[in-house]
Amino acid sequence: MGNAGKLGVSIGVQALEGSNPEEMFSSSSTWVACDGREVVGATRNCTQVNGNQVANGVPYYLVPSSRIYRQFIEHDKRDSQFAALQWRPSDTVEVNLDYQHSKRDYTEDRSDLSLSSMMRNLNNRVVTDDGALLHHTGSTTVDSTGNFLERQEEYTGGGFNVIFRPSPAWTLSTDLSYSNTERDQIERSTRLRAGRTDVNGRPVGGIKNTRYVDYTYDYSGDVPSIYLDPAFDVNNPDNFTDSALVRRRQQHREHTIRAGRFDATFTPESGFFTAIKGGLRRSEATYTDYTDTVDVTTTNVAAIRAANLACRQAFPQDDFLANASGNTIDQWASFDSRCLFKAFTGVDDTGLSADLRNPANNDVTEKTSALYLMGDYSAEWFGLPVTGNIGVRGVRTEVRSVGLRSGLDVINNPDGTVTLEPTGDYTSQVLKSSNTEWLPSFNAAFELRPDLLLRVGAYRAMSRPDLAAEGFGRTFNLGEVDTEFNSVGDALRSITATGNPRAKPLMSWNGDLSLEWYANEDTMLSGALYYKQFNGGSMPVIVNESFDIDGQSVTVPVEQLATSDQKSDLFGVEFTASHSFSYLPGIFSGLGVKASYNYADSNFKTEDLRLGESTDPSTGVVTPGIVEPANIFGLSKHVASAQVYWGLGKLDLQAIYKYRSDYYQQFVGDPSQNRYVRDNGSLDFRATYKVNKHLSLSLSASNLTDEPRVSDMPILGSFREYTTYGRRYYLGVRYRF
Repeated sequence: MGNAGKLGVSIGVQALEGSNPEEMFSSSSTWVACDGREVVGATRNCTQVNGNQVANGVPYYLVPSSRIYRQFIEHDKRDSQFAALQWRPSDTVEVNLDYQHSKRDYTEDRSDLSLSSMMRNLNNRVVTDDGALLHHTGSTTVDSTGNFLERQEEYTGGGFNVIFRPSPAWTLSTDLSYSNTERDQIERSTRLRAGRTDVNGRPVGGIKNTRYVDYTYDYSGDVPSIYLDPAFDVNNPDNFTDSALVRRRQQHREHTIRAGRFDATFTPESGFFTAIKGGLRRSEATYTDYTDTVDVTTTNVAAIRAANLACRQAFPQDDFLANASGNTIDQWASFDSRCLFKAFTGVDDTGLSADLRNPANNDVTEKTSALYLMGDYSAEWFGLPVTGNIGVRGVRTEVRSVGLRSGLDVINNPDGTVTLEPTGDYTSQVLKSSNTEWLPSFNAAFELRPDLLLRVGAYRAMSRPDLAAEGFGRTFNLGEVDTEFNSVGDALRSITATGNPRAKPLMSWNGDLSLEWYANEDTMLSGALYYKQFNGGSMPVIVNESFDIDGQSVTVPVEQLATSDQKSDLFGVEFTASHSFSYLPGIFSGLGVKASYNYADSNFKTEDLRLGESTDPSTGVVTPGIVEPANIFGLSKHVASAQVYWGLGKLDLQAIYKYRSDYYQQFVGDPSQNRYVRDNGSLDFRATYKVNKHLSLSLSASNLTDEPRVSDMPILGSFREYTTYGRRYYLGVRYRF
């Protein structure tokens, strides 16, 4: 651009589209411990026990509130546009501007068979020593439910950066950035429950005690075997004529980050330090969400009959869970959820409620300020060349969280159970918290030989809670199919916190030592040891709060997750090896292999939200846990991978096998109970062909071994879910101008 300097522009677009059929046997995310001594009556749920009772010798077993067979097909479409501009008006100034916009449209069409009363009439039980339920009989309602979900996500982000070099020794830079993510999710779900009479008014075989079907549960295969009373035909749509429900639920989440920073770098001409760096950071992150639910229920016989007859559909799959041993139900009476929704409401979409206030809504603002000072160095220690850096960072975090509170009405259901509903008279409550932490760090790399490198590092780190986990909302079970209670006391125990604004960051001291040997141009071997000490753990605390229940003030113990003061340790070791067969003749010179293995273990504790050890912060009283705590989120003791790659000119081939042992996986969103994913290994393949310097084609195949995903809750061995994804194939095209 002549006297105006140089200008560079980059523009890109990207698109992805795919389907994702899945099939699963699942369970609810709410589990309880029931009294193992009792014979449960045919018309009631089992009696729950607490940690003190179990500590005093009361036997127990673990049970979810529902079991679900689920078949669904997803469609996923993603598009993004991005651009960057770089301007160098002179050798001392550089200006950068970047922007990205992306959008995701996702739909999910789901057919469920819900056994929604799995705590009722539980007898003939076979239970392991740690409470996992392997066999029992019971009675349950049987629902054919459908769900059509539409999710739209939109991201907009950009940054403005200026770099100024006033002299060879100094570099100054500043940066402003903005990021906004919005997600809207609308679910239109429907339910038809098996009734005492069918659409023609005839008695339905197998229905007992008003609307319950007897069954036998046995877990000895890949999935549990559930044998419904043979007199009840789960495939006959005529039988589903009771308790019709259509529900519209919309969830909206918005996350915005505004940030700025300033950095300065000084490069000395000589001395121990090769560069001295410092800077300031300031950011403000906001997170808001709401959930709006509109329910329409009817017991009108004529309306249910008309909708049942009009909205039947063939079961969408021929081989549901065909590869899962133990499965006893491979299809059921299925209905078009959008057809049922319109049949009962008269419209395709009822829209949002007039009042979007809800005690479960979250409104969180987190402001972060930080400063740092760091020096890069190059020297000789112990007769060895060494490079690295040393520094410290200070971080100040301030959290402001707003929650809504409302009185509660107790709703007595016709079957004798109860549910809770807010009165609609809301007040706002604000909770603020803050913390300041200092984070020193040191790193060094010693060149023992030209082909042998030793790295050492020591640092303090922090991990802040996710913004969604700092909400000040309260969740109530508002008439869900599987959340009806025997008493008001049971219903009150269902109140939980959406988060904890007082939660402290997880602090850790870290050390690592690694050795890298570059044996030759084709071979690399490395090994590493690492250690972490955490100052904190995740555990439930009981906070007594006052609620207006049917016009009376009632103190309710509310559970929420907090960071404890306990110390935990993590130790790990890692090995990596790679070798290229470049010395082989012809096409075989492009072959290569890589392998890695990692072992890690920790005594970190994540207590179960409902069944773990809990503490009353006001009294210090500790209630013993019923189930063992989980470890660190996502930590597997054993992780391994092996890769074979082959370069054939324009064609690159890769095969990768990945394995990890069982691990604890948190739920996304509101705090929930502990969930474990079992050992899993899978084989993936990828081929890329470069047609020319502009065009390349790719084919990816994932999970070629057709491995399912199996999870347990709230302990390993207590089956929760079996999901099979099948083999997936992706075709990609990339073009560069």
